[in-house]
Amino acid sequence: MNTKTVYTAKLARYLLRKGYRIVDIAPNFNDRKMTVFYFRNERELEKEIQKFIKSGTSKESI
Repeated sequence: MNTKTVYTAKLARYLLRKGYRIVDIAPNFNDRKMTVFYFRNERELEKEIQKFIKSGTSKESI
């Protein structure tokens, strides 16, 4: 299965609200306090991530 790795909970929550599904969660090996989220790499997922980044939402609390 082709997946997209997401390193922030804010982006993961945003994608979940948009209807994308997490397929796995794992500890971040670079920072054990953080979690990595794996989403199914569905059509339009990358566009939605870019929309999130461009909107400045990544700097706000979701």
